[in-house]
Amino acid sequence: MGWLSGKQDRDGDSDGLYRGDAPASGPGLDGSQPSAYQRPPDLDPFARQFGQAVSYAQERPKIARKPVRLLLFGCLFLVLLIVGLVALALVVAPSENTYGGASSSSVAVPTAPAPAVTGVVGATVEMAVGDNSYRITIADAVAEPSDVWGSYSRPSSGGYLVIGLTVTRTDSAPNADQIAWYDWHFAATEAAADLSGALIAGGYDPLLSTINLKPGESVTGLIAFDTPASVGSLSLTTFNGNWARWPIIATTPRVISGELGAPAKPEVGRTPVTVTVSDPRWILPGDPAVSIDPSSGSYLLLNVRVQVDESALASNSAITVGEQNWRFTPVGGAPADHAIGLAGTSGATFAAGQPTSVDTSIAFDAARGAGTLDWVNSGGSLLATWQIPAP
Repeated sequence: MGWLSGKQDRDGDSDGLYRGDAPASGPGLDGSQPSAYQRPPDLDPFARQFGQAVSYAQERPKIARKPVRLLLFGCLFLVLLIVGLVALALVVAPSENTYGGASSSSVAVPTAPAPAVTGVVGATVEMAVGDNSYRITIADAVAEPSDVWGSYSRPSSGGYLVIGLTVTRTDSAPNADQIAWYDWHFAATEAAADLSGALIAGGYDPLLSTINLKPGESVTGLIAFDTPASVGSLSLTTFNGNWARWPIIATTPRVISGELGAPAKPEVGRTPVTVTVSDPRWILPGDPAVSIDPSSGSYLLLNVRVQVDESALASNSAITVGEQNWRFTPVGGAPADHAIGLAGTSGATFAAGQPTSVDTSIAFDAARGAGTLDWVNSGGSLLATWQIPAP
């Protein structure tokens, strides 16, 4: 209440404010023993509070200075350690390396030339691929509208671009950088996306899946792309660049227009079979060869001689020309498949060690009249046609 009465307090303060009785002792600072209360010097309230604040602030840095210094020293040590390890790695890493049996102070990854070597179909080009050198000849390019004869690997695009080539290794380095089928690329136009070579391409053979040659070795075979395009650019491109390119203008096999009585060998699908179609005639109901009466009123019957290329036969394979490979379309009518209601008709199958020529016949349930006979591959692509005259 003294501050209301205005009397002097017991310590002699004459400012008229009552400050209460002093404690018997005060707590020690930073773990020191408690001590008797010491009255602060006579200062006005503001000075006394300011002086105590300054005194406390001077004590606090002494308390915090040690952990701060330790933290700064730890960070500096960590930075110096990282810098030292990086420098050591840069010095030691290239010091010694063995690649393909050869030791060197550093490894240089071969980079493809820019621009790439340009070749021409039909000519040989000298070029490098990685650490090796080659002679590469692109022999030809064919835009096949079909898989090979008898294959069940159909082109998803409607055709295959098949390219023949020969590769010869000319260097003597101990190591070889292989050329895989996916290192070959084809683009129909400059803006088109590259197509990688196909590992299975309609049965075309010998397909070069991987080229891994020793010094002086040579290989001849095919690379193929699932595309109907016949014009574009072929390139040999590995992970470290484009080594060479060839402009491609492929030939397209024609569908054979056969003549009755003359042998015809298809160009499409590299078909290893030659056929001769002859003697078209119509068989009417009541003929002894008719087992089922024709719905059209007659059967068209033709003689067929089938001859297979002996070089195409292997000990574990067979080549078949069946009734399903033939189709007859009357003028103005719908296509007719091979008929089974006439005796003496059959397909022809060939195997190694057996005769390479077979005489048989094919028949169609068709009304008397002119039309077109088609010979088709197993995938339906057209191989050859014959014009059948009206009787």
